[in-house]
Amino acid sequence: MKLKKENESLKTELEKEKTIRNELDSDMAIAANSIKRKWSKAH
Repeated sequence: MKLKKENESLKTELEKEKTIRNELDSDMAIAANSIKRKWSKAH
């Protein structure tokens, strides 16, 4: 029983990691896009 509980908490931790990573990826993509836009406007 204890093991199952630990598995559940591990799963939730993994899900949190995935969510954080996805948010970071999209933030990076947004930043890259805005840099590209600024660069193309300047040239």
